[in-house]
Amino acid sequence: MAPKINVVKARVNIRSKVFLLTKIRDALKDRGDNSYNMFKRTVFGPWLDVRTDDHDSHVLNYLLFHQRNVTNPTFDSPFIFDIGKHTIEMGRREFCLITGFRFGDISLGHLKKVSSNFMKRVFPKLKSLKGENLLSLLEDKEFNDLSEPDAVRVCLLLAANYCFMGQEVRHVMVKEIVALVDDLDEWNAFPW
Repeated sequence: MAPKINVVKARVNIRSKVFLLTKIRDALKDRGDNSYNMFKRTVFGPWLDVRTDDHDSHVLNYLLFHQRNVTNPTFDSPFIFDIGKHTIEMGRREFCLITGFRFGDISLGHLKKVSSNFMKRVFPKLKSLKGENLLSLLEDKEFNDLSEPDAVRVCLLLAANYCFMGQEVRHVMVKEIVALVDDLDEWNAFPW
């Protein structure tokens, strides 16, 4: 007798807004300066070449159907998939290997009390920053008035929070990440 398979009805909502990468690419190219090339040299630069923002629901459904339940997961617990006779683990290291992001200590504690100069320059009237603010600026003519590095910073913050971290644009950004974008070298060295 075949073992009983417990099928659970579930709905998957993907909050990642990969389509923003296309908007970022187009906005940077439209500026007609070096900001597009600056962004291309950042840790997120290769992602501007993503050809589609469609999620293949069949592949996602297949993977989720074969995901193993991990009891007592921790921050570093990998996703485990049992596909056929094979077990596949997808943890932070594997994700970094595939995406090209760095792997390492993800602490932002050293930026807890740092006030962002970028925030003071570009959004002086705001106490906290939301994706809505960044997206509105990206779509506004004022975006072309920003310096090249600040235009790149706007795009990096959008990509980090709303493409890769899956935050919603109405949510307030973590203050330490806004402070991190002040130093583009430190941003690129950060283990995303």
